[in-house]
Amino acid sequence: MKSPKVKTQKNLSALIAIALAVVTLFSAGAVNSTSTETVKSKFVEADVIAQIEQMIIEEEAIFEDVVLFEEAESEVKVFDENNELLGEGLTAGNKTLRALVNQAELVSELGSTKYYRIIK
Repeated sequence: MKSPKVKTQKNLSALIAIALAVVTLFSAGAVNSTSTETVKSKFVEADVIAQIEQMIIEEEAIFEDVVLFEEAESEVKVFDENNELLGEGLTAGNKTLRALVNQAELVSELGSTKYYRIIK
């Protein structure tokens, strides 16, 4: 889905992961010791970075399939690039319409109706 809230959540997760990785790498680079503890800590840091990357991948997969609660309860209309209506109605219980909303970008909101467009 390409709603602003999901993009913000994805960007925030990615920034936190990158910041943690940078801090970890700089702190590991500042220590120039070859002791056993340093080698162990480098393995631990590499493991933490791998876990963060895996969490980001899993979050992205979850966000692709999730429709936000407010979208599930609202009236939506989905258009294609040529402004042809592809679907309309409530997304709650309508898997086809929900899939269209997940592919589309929010264009406008008028009253209780949200208008989406699929841009390829």
